[in-house]
Amino acid sequence: MARIYPNRLDDATESHAERALYEIFRDRLPDDVLVFHSARWQVRDRRRGARDGESDFIIVDPARGVLVLEVKGGAIRYDGERGEWTSNGIPIKDPFEQAERGKYSLIAKMREMPVWSRGHPYVCHAVAFPDGEVEADLRPDAPAAIILDVRAAEDPAPWLAALFDHYAAH
Repeated sequence: MARIYPNRLDDATESHAERALYEIFRDRLPDDVLVFHSARWQVRDRRRGARDGESDFIIVDPARGVLVLEVKGGAIRYDGERGEWTSNGIPIKDPFEQAERGKYSLIAKMREMPVWSRGHPYVCHAVAFPDGEVEADLRPDAPAAIILDVRAAEDPAPWLAALFDHYAAH
């Protein structure tokens, strides 16, 4: 059972996908994994001032690194001709862009902290579409390897290990 923070899901969490993944991660990831739900931080930027950062989940595997995970529930579709994402037919933000932005914001925050002044853990990003199956890469920057779908959600530990392997230098 992973350690998850906060240790109780906020009643205000509206996303059914986030609610489901909260329980799945808590119950099915290894004991040494840390999970942070609805994580928020602020980064100082000398040119633009303070910027807010956030992620649906941050998953920390002490042996492998840190994962910034963006979650989108419902029937997710990508229209490559128009470059538009939808969930159940409703337009949504690009989940890969959100995850990547969260990753770089978290890295910037880590660099601000004295404990990480000489380096920080490896940080990567992924998306979760826990209500559907993903059979293939969605576009060049959206490979299936960085997508947690309904099948991977059933047993997320092997998916998490494969994700870190995907990002690792070989």
